[in-house]
Amino acid sequence: MRENILRIKENMKKVIIGKDEVMDKNLTALLSGGHVLLEDLPGTGKTVLAKSLAKSMNGEFRRVQFTPDLLPSDVTGLHYFNQKEGEFQFREGPVFTQILLADEISIMLDVITQAQIWNFLIEETEKRNIGMVIVSHNRELLNKVCTRIVEL
Repeated sequence: MRENILRIKENMKKVIIGKDEVMDKNLTALLSGGHVLLEDLPGTGKTVLAKSLAKSMNGEFRRVQFTPDLLPSDVTGLHYFNQKEGEFQFREGPVFTQILLADEISIMLDVITQAQIWNFLIEETEKRNIGMVIVSHNRELLNKVCTRIVEL
């Protein structure tokens, strides 16, 4: 196990420089089944960090950009009728992954909707055993609705 963790960290260091503590905390959160809250200025490598973590684990990475019009089906996917096939089919949403980046969750305007979507995300990630990286600048909201966070 230790060798795998060191291999993942060394691989991440190939694209991320000077953030050893952040990488350690991400790996700790991942191993403990927690979620990570990344708060930092734009352009400081938060998405690169999440992508490199997924790639280093040979996992899949997906991202959800939070906007005021985001619906739960935008995250989970939806059933639709395929007229060509004559049947209903399911199109997976981004929650079907190993590492999910919930980007700018605080952008959403309605706090009730934010809380509902946040609780839904936590439920889905725990059900599917997904690691989730959350990017937000609204710590107050996240403290109200989050159950497990490793802050960096």
